[in-house]
Amino acid sequence: MAAPSMDPVDLATFLAAHGYTAVPLTVNAVGHFELTAEVNGQPARLLLDTGASHTIFATPSAQRLGLQTAPSTERAGGVGTSDHATETTIIDELRLGGVRLQRVAAWTFDLDHVNRALANQGGAPVDGALGGDLLRPAEAVIDYARAMLYLRPAAPSGRSPDVA
Repeated sequence: MAAPSMDPVDLATFLAAHGYTAVPLTVNAVGHFELTAEVNGQPARLLLDTGASHTIFATPSAQRLGLQTAPSTERAGGVGTSDHATETTIIDELRLGGVRLQRVAAWTFDLDHVNRALANQGGAPVDGALGGDLLRPAEAVIDYARAMLYLRPAAPSGRSPDVA
């Protein structure tokens, strides 16, 4: 008995049919994925950090982007650090490609060590990193071969954010 014939469907088509939005990625000087975002209408470069529990911004970038911060008792670990003081912020609008998220909670702290490492390899500095707190609820899928991030966002309030 022959196997039923199935038309191959590429990943992008399959995910689009299931409500995902594609967000282009680039590979930086050290081989990590980055994406271009807009924070309250201003451009920002973010690492895609699947190992980070929180979305983070470098302190100077948070200031440049006009983010209001508040001290936190949390300490940052990972991202090449072991014990950095953090502050928290709420981003009114975060755009990742065609996905618009509102009232996004994030941490801020010193990312000089990350940007120094990038500079040592000829890379440009980043403003922060997109972490698991946004990737998990959006059921993120990474297409490594095509350098594409797919998100099917669900807003923290339980309602879907806008998709442009």
